[in-house]
Amino acid sequence: MPRNDIQSAVENALGPPLLLTVDQTGELTGLSRSSIYGLVRAGRLPVVHPVARATRIPREAVEAFVAELIAEAR
Repeated sequence: MPRNDIQSAVENALGPPLLLTVDQTGELTGLSRSSIYGLVRAGRLPVVHPVARATRIPREAVEAFVAELIAEAR
């Protein structure tokens, strides 16, 4: 079973991941990797390091960030 099929099966069973990679965050928001890293450096997106140097961004923080952008646009 290819990795994407396994990932889809897991998401269907467990829901979306709670911690996102920088690439997943970019895909979810439509922003580039460099933009995501810029938001992290600016303190607008928090990160956690669950294993060694792996950078993960809590899904909840991404959703809050997007909600903040929408509120600012109104």
